[in-house]
Amino acid sequence: ESDKRQQIQLPTLSFDPSDPSTLISITKSFIATDFGIQTEQIPTYFTGPKKANSEENLSDAFPSSSSLSVRLPSTSSSSESSTTASSSSFPFYGASLLADSCLWISGNNLNDGRTGILNKNEYLAAGRFFNLRGSFPDLEYRPADFRVYYDEADEYDDSRDSKQSDESTKNMKEITIRFTTHTTGTFRGKPLRLRSKLIPPNGKVMKCPPTSVSITYSVDKSDIDSYGKITKLVTDMVMDRQVGNTMGLSGIAAAAVVAGNPPGMLELYPPFVAVERFFARPMKPILDNDEDGATNLPPFPSSVMIQLAKGVTASYFGIDDADLLANEFAYIDQLLGPLDKDKYLQLFSSKYNIRDGIPNIDYQLQNYRVDAYNPYR
Repeated sequence: ESDKRQQIQLPTLSFDPSDPSTLISITKSFIATDFGIQTEQIPTYFTGPKKANSEENLSDAFPSSSSLSVRLPSTSSSSESSTTASSSSFPFYGASLLADSCLWISGNNLNDGRTGILNKNEYLAAGRFFNLRGSFPDLEYRPADFRVYYDEADEYDDSRDSKQSDESTKNMKEITIRFTTHTTGTFRGKPLRLRSKLIPPNGKVMKCPPTSVSITYSVDKSDIDSYGKITKLVTDMVMDRQVGNTMGLSGIAAAAVVAGNPPGMLELYPPFVAVERFFARPMKPILDNDEDGATNLPPFPSSVMIQLAKGVTASYFGIDDADLLANEFAYIDQLLGPLDKDKYLQLFSSKYNIRDGIPNIDYQLQNYRVDAYNPYR
């Protein structure tokens, strides 16, 4: 295990809104404090698959031995700095990177919109109360596919991988970094602390589904207190509920499932969805065989797989050409599913046909990529 966990010291960085690589490095440093929850940076952190998924090197940005630990200028308070100095040779971006106005938004709680939205102090208090790192000492988020969005209305393109001119960024108010996590960890540490109980460790491995995360930084120089800090943190946006062993959940809800105390359906979903799922056919989980990354090659080169995926989305996700969907096809989103092929075609050709109401709808699909941890996705 020590072979794959090597700490790489990177040059000192400062916040530079025009440089995507710097923004991504700062984001990685923040992730290495469990998204600001820990008061010190995890000293070493494995961030990518052990090998590329194909000869085309699908994950150039994530070398086989890398670290989220990055030498960065500290914006921490004196108490944070003193803690860090005693346990690490370099400062870090932790909770102090969160702006006072920061909001945390979770996709786990769809039943009550307010439940999944916390301000900075509430977020830190909740994270330190549950303390997932204490219960899952080998917790790893395995982030991949970092992308930089310079404006919510601005389409991402490959040119964003290079440094932008100061002129192109000076009028922007915010910059968003998006990436995908593939969280795993073993429940072998301290008892898991839930709201009303402590659950002893059982040694089970938690495998969360691929989850979309976005972190928004303020680059509004008129707001000195927030400039260069995180104003919005969005987590737990599950991309495929069927993957993993956590009932399609992430975060503390996923940990509760692994601990044998899963949250009730009514805690997570609106009543009509909870009732529907109660009577629905069970969802068979998909467990990736290789925890450390895809050691098998994809069935086709990544460029071919992406073109095939674009063919499906161009057919309105198979609605206009059902032959693109396999007989064992399943549709799953945050609320619906799993739906078999016939049910999917029936619903989205009639009842849920968005084009009936918005005939010129454009999803502006971007960033097609092969999953760094499963080359078949």
